[in-house]
Amino acid sequence: MAKETGAVIWRGASRWDGAPLVVIVTWESSNKKTGNMAQTWILREDVPPLEAIESGADASICGECPHRKRQHEDGSWRRTCYVNVGQAPRGVWASFKAGNYPTLSPAEAGERLAGRGVRLGAYGDPGMVPLEVWTALTEHARVRTGYTHQWRDLDDVWASLVMASADSVTDRREARQRGWRSFYVAPVGEPVAEGSVLCLSEARGTSCLDCGACGGTRGRDTVAVDIFINAHGGSKAFV
Repeated sequence: MAKETGAVIWRGASRWDGAPLVVIVTWESSNKKTGNMAQTWILREDVPPLEAIESGADASICGECPHRKRQHEDGSWRRTCYVNVGQAPRGVWASFKAGNYPTLSPAEAGERLAGRGVRLGAYGDPGMVPLEVWTALTEHARVRTGYTHQWRDLDDVWASLVMASADSVTDRREARQRGWRSFYVAPVGEPVAEGSVLCLSEARGTSCLDCGACGGTRGRDTVAVDIFINAHGGSKAFV
């Protein structure tokens, strides 16, 4: 019997447009940046991830994230999201369609992850899924990380769980005024913003599992500052 690599923990309607979504947790990860954290994948249940990007159906899981594929001022179409959807998200969706994942409630999955690290939204925005899914999943976790571009439209109770994704100084300032901590992706070469600290992955090579700072206002070792990082991966030439 093949080893169980993950589980379906939720199926329901996207907060954005009501489209059918599925949330899958995979138990292990070889991602050096995050460390061996459980990863969660927010996917259209009915559309393959690459097809969703091309058709615009990925709005169901990403909303109006500025890093989705879109037409820019120079007339070109490009996607600046760092996630390579042709790799892990595509494989997770295919495995889901093949029936390889059992179904667990978020609480059952959370019990299995007691003392572990959990990443909310390895692909997809956690804000498209009900808050109670994430609170149940992370109740017993040692560390959690998560980011949302939907912070302007979510109840501020979400600020205790995830970081506001900020793409400008204005975003960061507005999030701070609302009581959110932010993760600010700045253009390459921009100095660390006042009131922020450089992401320890960039500063020291520390994994997210060992850091734990990106868990909203109740993250492990939470400090009052925001987290700053220069644009990286495929987006750095365009941010």
